[in-house]
Amino acid sequence: MIVHCMRKVDWEAIKDKEFWGEEQLEKEGFIHCSKVEQFDYVAPSFENKDASGHYKRNIELQNK
Repeated sequence: MIVHCMRKVDWEAIKDKEFWGEEQLEKEGFIHCSKVEQFDYVAPSFENKDASGHYKRNIELQNK
């Protein structure tokens, strides 16, 4: 499984959407993702905070 780490406020804004990420792609050119087993390593470096205030967003990959 692939996940994306985000702040709680960002999660609340998109949690009911089926699709998201357009802003990140336009602003940064990519969306940072990790394997689920890497999340505890990635989340603390996200804005120098611990993982307790962050949420995982599962990424479903679809073949086109």
